[in-house]
Amino acid sequence: MEEVRTLDQISIELAGDTVYLLRGIEVIRKLSYSEFVEHIARRHTGINSECPIPFDDAPTPNGHRWTMRQSNYTLVVVEQDPTWRHVKWIADESKDPFGPGASYKTVRLAFPFIVLFVLFDHHGDLAGYHQAYYRTEKIRSIHDSLFYTNLRNCTAWHGMKSALCITHDRCDYNLRRLSWSEKINRFVEIFWTTWFNKSSEAHGEIPYYTLMKDVDPRISTLSRWEEESAKDPLFPLNVRWKPAKTTIYQQMKEMLALIPRPPGQAGDLGELFDELAALSSST
Repeated sequence: MEEVRTLDQISIELAGDTVYLLRGIEVIRKLSYSEFVEHIARRHTGINSECPIPFDDAPTPNGHRWTMRQSNYTLVVVEQDPTWRHVKWIADESKDPFGPGASYKTVRLAFPFIVLFVLFDHHGDLAGYHQAYYRTEKIRSIHDSLFYTNLRNCTAWHGMKSALCITHDRCDYNLRRLSWSEKINRFVEIFWTTWFNKSSEAHGEIPYYTLMKDVDPRISTLSRWEEESAKDPLFPLNVRWKPAKTTIYQQMKEMLALIPRPPGQAGDLGELFDELAALSSST
């Protein structure tokens, strides 16, 4: 045997190109070195070429584009086609910028392609990190570029270039019991029924709705945006939105970098050993 590493009650032995997992003197798992490295790689990061999240028998949700995992967190990218939607927008006469005292009105607005980034925690619930971007063309590659939105609830925050704040009548979304298809569909529903308010301004941030007003006269005010939407629901595809100077892949990597890391590499390997041991006992 060439080398031994011991963590808790499980140890590994490397013999040539073979890795043995042992509990005491009992071999509980044997795998090649390349398989062992692959398990480590999959645990920390990976694109859904090998289905890293356990989708159920239901069809993949409409608009689901990519999935990436790291440290038991799951990041999903969803694309929404150009559409004309009724959304809740804070009223000009609202006394409060957000919260129970805020008042809203329903407006019908046209949108270009929307790219949503949604991070789920190890329980399968929302991790609190979401982003939204625009595109004027359908996604063709994971390396496609993105534009900033003109949404009220989007701003630069906590290492994200276009963080999306979702405010709703139900704060506890409790998605952990849903299937993966249902989780993604539910988030899309939450996005379209969220309350677009002034929470960003109230917390000292400038929303992209304010920053993008000069991009095009057709979106300079909410009323003008609504009027232009009624004339041509596809006009947002012709707006020269401000480039976010990033790509889909770059944002996926940057969001995964926000995930809290376990304390030290030894803890990482210990959790991996437990997973492999559990896998061996189920086969």
